[in-house]
Amino acid sequence: MRKKQIFLLTIVSVILNLGVVSCDFKYDPYNDHEYVDLGLPSGLKWATCNVGASYPEDLGDYYAWGETSTKNSYVRTTYKWRNFSDGEMTKYSIDLDDKRILDDADDIVSVKMGGRWRLPTRTEQDELRDFCRWEWIGGGYKVIGPNGNFIFLPAAGAVDGSDRHDVGVCGHYWSSSLYPMDSESSYYLGFNPEKVACFHSNRFVGRSVRGVCK
Repeated sequence: MRKKQIFLLTIVSVILNLGVVSCDFKYDPYNDHEYVDLGLPSGLKWATCNVGASYPEDLGDYYAWGETSTKNSYVRTTYKWRNFSDGEMTKYSIDLDDKRILDDADDIVSVKMGGRWRLPTRTEQDELRDFCRWEWIGGGYKVIGPNGNFIFLPAAGAVDGSDRHDVGVCGHYWSSSLYPMDSESSYYLGFNPEKVACFHSNRFVGRSVRGVCK
């Protein structure tokens, strides 16, 4: 399985390198992180790599929603914002504080990348989905903006408990937006070779994160 993943990432790397001449990569003036202007209506810039990754096809790290460190087990009982006595959420709760967007201190992108970097909202992920052309190239999507520039989102899967699953098949990218009908869930951008859509699911699951800035 490991050899197959390495082979897929090698193929992806070759494809991306062949196309890199058509993409205008830049560095932010605050923290020297690389980003791409895709020509989106909002003017939002997207980072070239996942948090914890060194290059676009690298899978990076996994985080529970609203947590800022990795861990060995992604389950309800290890989730930072869960009350162990009654199972209720202690922050970002519709009934408690009605906070719908992560604070900077709980936004892993803001914490790790600094400056103006942060997680995208659900609306901003929808913009990426709706205004870009998505090309599955094996192991992830090449996401091409209206201006021809592109980013690559690897299908890094997710971590439920201590098991990583769907690597090379599905992508799960957290937004900063809470699902308003259920405080235990938050929105994420999910995809497989056939579909790209917005979903909501358990906050404690470990998923990928990709930063944005303006």
